[in-house]
Amino acid sequence: MAQFFENLSRIQLLIESQNCMSNNENDKAIHLLKEAYLKSSTPNEIYPILHLIGVCFLNQENYLDANHYFLEALEVQFNVDKEMLRTTYYCLGVSYYYLKDFNNAIIFLTKYIDINPDLMQAFMLRGNSYQKTGNYQGAITDLEIYFGKDFKIEEIEEIEDNIKPVLALSNSYVQTNNFVDGIKLLIKASKIAPNDNYVKIALKNTLIEYFSVDDFEIPTMLIKGKLFYQITCIVNTESRKEFSNVVQLAFIEVFEKEKRMKSTILTMDIINIGSYLSKEFFREWEKTSGPINNIHKSYIVFEVSTVIHNYEFFVMDIDELHRRILSLSLIN
Repeated sequence: MAQFFENLSRIQLLIESQNCMSNNENDKAIHLLKEAYLKSSTPNEIYPILHLIGVCFLNQENYLDANHYFLEALEVQFNVDKEMLRTTYYCLGVSYYYLKDFNNAIIFLTKYIDINPDLMQAFMLRGNSYQKTGNYQGAITDLEIYFGKDFKIEEIEEIEDNIKPVLALSNSYVQTNNFVDGIKLLIKASKIAPNDNYVKIALKNTLIEYFSVDDFEIPTMLIKGKLFYQITCIVNTESRKEFSNVVQLAFIEVFEKEKRMKSTILTMDIINIGSYLSKEFFREWEKTSGPINNIHKSYIVFEVSTVIHNYEFFVMDIDELHRRILSLSLIN
């Protein structure tokens, strides 16, 4: 067989290698291309062969060898076809990305995008790379482009391929203090990968951080309440309890810092927050799930009232506190 390959002309070897690549016979294609390489003399003949060998290794997810051949191809380029050159840039970006060399991935993906800004996959890979290197604004710009011109979180397709860019964009939002969109994206991620422990941990940690921000304005609390509602609607009973505990601990941690200075005012704020949150929960729930019964209402109000009672800001029987918030919650 080796003797047969040696007797083929350079053109025949290239044609045969292309057929092998089409059939996913990458090992055979590499052998044919190396034979063709030995019969090549000019840079314009050598460059595409080195590039194609790199593509074969890339198809095999052998990113180290792929990277080697792509770089070697760039060293011999001379009057190379622009289309192949930009493809080499993209392939190098891909190989560096999977080798976790994100700085070099950004360099070559940028070279590719500067020539051809139409491949959304390039923006996704560069956006993920920006996020890995701490350039969160760069990540946001690229990943929003990847998800569409009129980007909307709700319209992101819930498919497995989107889990990494969703998580990268979520982290970038959180790192730039846009907690609301960051959490919305984590909710989206939890729908794409409901059993992914990383997503669950990220959602819990981000919730703790966001709910720990010292902002007691009612509009902000309503936003937090709606997010908490969305989360409790998509997780199982066990996780719902865990999220409730997370929220309670976060509120307790913040309120403990404040209660010495304005405990009386803060107590009323908490009751108001509880009532407003409960009303919003009820309204949202009824929009999506139809009328709700008192068991559902009691569950939500109980969470708020238990937290307030645990602060020990004032002496009040928890059942009385529960009734008071529930009555406020039912005001139209």
